[in-house]
Amino acid sequence: MDSTDVVVCGGGPTGLLCAMMLSQKFPHFQIQLYDEQPTPPPTPTDPLVWGSNNNTTNLDRFYLIGLGGRGITSLEELGVWDSVQRVAVPVPGRKDWNGKGVHVQPIETFKTERKYVTQVLPRDKLVSVLYHHIRDCQINNNHNHDNDNNNQYHYSYSNIDIQYGCKVEPVDMDRPDGSVTISFSSMDPTVVDTTTATPPPKQQITTTSSSSSSSSSSLKLSTPILIAADGSARTFANAMEQQQQHDNNNKNDAFRVIRYNDDNNQRVYKNIAFSIPNDWRKDMNYAVRTDRVIFDALPANHHGDYVGVLLLSKNDDMARSNVDPNDFRTFLNDHIPQFIHLIDDATIAKVAKRSPSTLPMFRYVTPRMHHDDGRIVLLGDCAHTVKPYFGMGANSALEDVKLLSHFIDKHQQQHKIKGGTATNTDDDDDDDDKKLLKQAIQDFSTVRSPDIKVLVEVSHSLDGRGLQGIVFFLIPIILDGIFFKVFPQVFAPNIISMLQNEEITFQEAVTRKRMDRIGQISILAAIAAFIKYIVDVVVVVATSTMKG
Repeated sequence: MDSTDVVVCGGGPTGLLCAMMLSQKFPHFQIQLYDEQPTPPPTPTDPLVWGSNNNTTNLDRFYLIGLGGRGITSLEELGVWDSVQRVAVPVPGRKDWNGKGVHVQPIETFKTERKYVTQVLPRDKLVSVLYHHIRDCQINNNHNHDNDNNNQYHYSYSNIDIQYGCKVEPVDMDRPDGSVTISFSSMDPTVVDTTTATPPPKQQITTTSSSSSSSSSSLKLSTPILIAADGSARTFANAMEQQQQHDNNNKNDAFRVIRYNDDNNQRVYKNIAFSIPNDWRKDMNYAVRTDRVIFDALPANHHGDYVGVLLLSKNDDMARSNVDPNDFRTFLNDHIPQFIHLIDDATIAKVAKRSPSTLPMFRYVTPRMHHDDGRIVLLGDCAHTVKPYFGMGANSALEDVKLLSHFIDKHQQQHKIKGGTATNTDDDDDDDDKKLLKQAIQDFSTVRSPDIKVLVEVSHSLDGRGLQGIVFFLIPIILDGIFFKVFPQVFAPNIISMLQNEEITFQEAVTRKRMDRIGQISILAAIAAFIKYIVDVVVVVATSTMKG
């Protein structure tokens, strides 16, 4: 059975960024990454894929993400932010129409207090940037870049092997030698959709001999360290939970996946692609909220091509496939009249026919993000999943990689090993580095696990509708807005802004808001007591006057 130093399961943003980070810290490790997508992503500048000059063909298949401080700093630290920023669109503010009808006046808001302007791009384009950054560094590995001011090829990433179209399954997660055995098999390309509109680039990423299997084969591979970053599939998280249940481990420290199945806000969505007029700003988040829909549109590129997310109740008549196009146009005209003239008949017909998509459910793993001695670590959505309303999904996932990197740095400093510069490949040194990485994983898990628990719990509490939404979302947001505006030196911004603040942990954000809430309640109670006192005095005076 073949073996490799590290296996990364999942070729999304988290998996690719983690592979890059580990390559920088341990250039002598052999890192094998597997992803179920059948082909490498297209180049991030391909206009046939990402749209250009009002060519919105198929843009609605992309899921747009907004990178905030947590995500941006993670990409900055690992040296890839410049590449991402070139294809992302800065969105400094939003324009909202709150209410139904053409006469509703929009409200513009700009987040001037933020250190980082939100950068928007399709999630698949971020994958493309990271993949091609690795690929370009490998191709240019033998060049002399001493005079390259950008220094973008500082790392060669020659130790990263990427294999697409492979499904990974755990075989044995508790081998006595401290390793994990997995099986990987080639996927049937007809099963997996691809977003590649042009022929995929020639595969330049090297592959190990164990990866060159036929489509019908399934091979095994052992590794001392496995990075699980396969998103909502949660292949290894589910396997870890099932193993705990099989072992009848009902202790409080038993690993488990917390699932919020009591979804209080069951919404589905349909994406609508359109182009905005030249006299509209191309860097704004446009949104409409009525009693029936939420329409949230973000720029897909720099050319004014937008993708709007139409959020609907799960039981809405329009939240199904094969809706009559005329009925759908009438519906859009009633609820988003500001945009209906920008959506052509072909798009209306396509969206009306399409089945709605579902939002991810709230999930988190507890009480740790690792298995056993650190041989498996869960990162990103497979460890913590939130709905994308507040931009915390991708950002918190990328932050996982940054924080793990910090713990590796800490352990390397303690062992007097300079990260990213070690050249020894001696077996003893190699084993020491693997032990060091496992120790870093355990420490990361200890610190990060309670933090992601708070993130998911708070996000879930903000997701309610009706009375729950008023109590846990609307009233606190209004109170925070008032108190922060009047007493900015005393009170912090609302909980959403606090969660997005890259300078504090999620636990620190919640602790601060609890303190704020105590202060707000105290002030409101004092005001209420004062008003009651005044009323009592007035009543007494009025009563005395009447008796007199």
